[in-house]
Amino acid sequence: MRRMDAFWLLVLGVALAAGLWMRPAEQHADSAAATAEPLLPGGLGSIAAVALERAGTVHGVTRDARGWHFDARLAAAHAGHDHDHEHDHDHEHEHEHEHEHEHEHEHEHEHEHEHEHEHEHEAIRKGLAMFAVATVERRFAPGDAGTAAYGIDERAPRIVVTLRDTAAPSLAWRLGARTPGGFGQYLLDERRGEVVVLPAYQVEHLERLLLPRP
Repeated sequence: MRRMDAFWLLVLGVALAAGLWMRPAEQHADSAAATAEPLLPGGLGSIAAVALERAGTVHGVTRDARGWHFDARLAAAHAGHDHDHEHDHDHEHEHEHEHEHEHEHEHEHEHEHEHEHEHEHEAIRKGLAMFAVATVERRFAPGDAGTAAYGIDERAPRIVVTLRDTAAPSLAWRLGARTPGGFGQYLLDERRGEVVVLPAYQVEHLERLLLPRP
């Protein structure tokens, strides 16, 4: 009987010890979940434009009634189309037959351009979707060391998000260094003056989308 009592006391002791050991881990998980916050509470639907300012240049995407497009590419496409139109107008009286042929070609070109724009819109939408769901892992004041301790200064690349709500101010973050583990990246939230940590792969994905390919 005494052996049975001792056995159950041992089992009870092990169970209590396991409960005490698990409790801090559970509390840590709850705490981490409580501090997590979306970088963009409104998600992709709240964004009107995104720009990356880097080394004196700006690369961005904008949403209009037709969808998403790259700013620089769209401007170049319009410039080329306008030049072709002016050239055709100067010679329409001399080459009516050629002009008709070119006009048909323009319609085909416009159709191809619309198809390319649809492809461009979908590529940008998918690319921004990952950044739009980014979650802030940590947020804290820079402290006495300042933002330089996190690889952030006035020359650092800058992400600017313009919201579709015109009454809302733009959001901006300066990019900093990687976290010691390499999986996170420091950014300075310019509006709140705080350092935030995002998953590094989400920042990399946005940079690949916005920066021109070599």
